Amino acid sequence: MNLVDNALLAYARKEISNTAVVRSMAEYDKWHVPMVFAAAKLGRTTVDKGTIISPEFQGHPRTLYLLTEDAITRALHLPLGAFAGFFHGAEIFENLSGADFDQVQVNVGSPQELTFFIGSDSYGLVALVTQVVRLEQALASASATSVPFREIRDHPGYMIAVTPPQNVPATTEVEGLDGNCAMIFTSPDRYELFRKQAGETPMATVTLEGESLFTQLQRFPVAGVVINPDCPGTVTLPAFLFPRIIAGE
Repeated sequence: MNLVDNALLAYARKEISNTAVVRSMAEYDKWHVPMVFAAAKLGRTTVDKGTIISPEFQGHPRTLYLLTEDAITRALHLPLGAFAGFFHGAEIFENLSGADFDQVQVNVGSPQELTFFIGSDSYGLVALVTQVVRLEQALASASATSVPFREIRDHPGYMIAVTPPQNVPATTEVEGLDGNCAMIFTSPDRYELFRKQAGETPMATVTLEGESLFTQLQRFPVAGVVINPDCPGTVTLPAFLFPRIIAGE
């Protein structure tokens, strides 16, 4: 079973949030999209895989239909026309606009627990999660000589863990750094995942955009930050990099 279907089943069991579902869709790289969308919005006239679901498209013209690799076979009885694969979810969502589509239907033709609906009023969330995924991809490819300073600075919605009631940064030890590090999260679902493992430790969050966050962190005695602690793709940045992040070097 693929990444998206696993997330949808977890969502149906109320184990994860809708933000986590959208994340799985943005991270998934084997989407099938309508041929017309692939050509007009993604600039792809040659694709890895084509599927003729029906001779003509008879779906709603302002609905974007997305199918996972497993769901494509479950939709063969529907009048959805021709589909193209494989596409990365972040690329699709970066080309999703309310001017073109009123809604997105995921895995139409599949059992209800494996389907998902995104209305145009949620496109802002989709855009934010897509930006998060792109940032995390950039962080994952960072090295000692190549850090995505601008992308880190420009992220609009970090959640920093704070300890009430003073609301000072909550910190954690990091091997190799002399002193504790502040804990920040790129999205609500990453904080939710962390909290599941952190137990009942008193903690809250404050949401800040990147430049403000790293500017304010310079006022506190922290050795650095841990981005998404206890989550996939955890990254540590030492405090001496804060000025370069703020400058977007």
